[in-house]
Amino acid sequence: MRLKKRKLQSFTRFRLMLTLGLAVLLPAAALIYVNFSQLRAFERDKVLEAAIHRDFQEMLAITEKKINKKAYAMTEEARDLFPSPDTEAQEKEKNLDLILSKSPWLSHVFLFDERKYLVTDDSNELYKLAQIIRGPR
Repeated sequence: MRLKKRKLQSFTRFRLMLTLGLAVLLPAAALIYVNFSQLRAFERDKVLEAAIHRDFQEMLAITEKKINKKAYAMTEEARDLFPSPDTEAQEKEKNLDLILSKSPWLSHVFLFDERKYLVTDDSNELYKLAQIIRGPR
């Protein structure tokens, strides 16, 4: 009786492993094979590859135009804030500091005259850079 029960348990365990193998491993292997064959078909399809490459290049061009437009707008905004060459030196320095405070993406501002040039730098540039990256809160 004990031998028969033991034999029955091992047969049940074998059936369970066989069922698990067929129910899990066979579909997984079939999916891997189908995906691999589909990937090889995509590699061979040069028209599809060319279309993807063209779309990618088009998106890069559009993104580059947007970035350039934003950079030009930021530059124009800062350029409009620059002081006139006819103003006094203290007023120029005050305006340069104002430019730095209103334009957090700038770290230095230069103003050249025929006699000398003024340089203003931002002492809190790392803090401002962190604010730019983090965004407004």
